[in-house]
Amino acid sequence: MEYTPETVQEGYQLLETHLQRAGLTPNPLEQVTWEDLKAWLESGVRYLLDENMEALLQLCYRVDLPESRVTEILSVSAPDAVAGDLAALILEREMQKVYYRAKYRNR
Repeated sequence: MEYTPETVQEGYQLLETHLQRAGLTPNPLEQVTWEDLKAWLESGVRYLLDENMEALLQLCYRVDLPESRVTEILSVSAPDAVAGDLAALILEREMQKVYYRAKYRNR
C-alpha cells in the first residue's frame, strides 16, 4: 500500500510519542519516507527487545496491537525477524489510525 508523505509524517508523529513513552529518544526527522520510518521503528523495537521487554509490551498495548498477533510474532517468527515483524505490525496499526482519523475528520 502506498502512503502519501503527509500520511507517513502523521504516522511518524504518532510513533514518536509512543516511543518516547517507552524510553526511546527518536531522531527528529523533517521529511520522513516510508523506508526511513520502517528502519527507525525496527531499530527501536530491536533495542527494546534486547534491553527492556516490559517497555516493548507496554508499547504494543498503547499502540493497541492484537495480543494474539504479538504473541504469534514472539513465538513463531525467526529470532532475527521478530523486530521487523513487530515493527511492521506497529506501522500497520498506526497507519490504520491515520486513515480513520482523516476519514472521520472530513465528515
